[in-house]
Amino acid sequence: MRETVLAVGVALMALGSLVPQLRAGPAGGALPIATAYEAVVDAIPSSSVVLILTVSPDPNAIAERYLAQHVLAPRLVREAGDNAEFAVTAPGAPPAIDGDSRLQSFELVRVTEAGVRLYRRRY
Repeated sequence: MRETVLAVGVALMALGSLVPQLRAGPAGGALPIATAYEAVVDAIPSSSVVLILTVSPDPNAIAERYLAQHVLAPRLVREAGDNAEFAVTAPGAPPAIDGDSRLQSFELVRVTEAGVRLYRRRY
């Protein structure tokens, strides 16, 4: 029980550190990071496992992952593992990420206006 409470506290603190960035977005306080992930929801079946790729040691990367999990739910978002059917990048990821070794068994499906890159596993 104590571990659960601690985990929830850490998650809330991580999301709290992201709030200033989210509020700084366009359209009168819109949440640009959440909106960026919402743009790929329709392309990922709800029972899917999704690999999320980050390209830099950004201190907000954990908070972004939690936000992505929230937006993509009930899909399961993971940072590692080989059972993912789809992969997404953080908003604004450079095209060079297509060559990342974690994506060798994936194909690019879509790039959103916010720069979220969506990949599907090749079978």
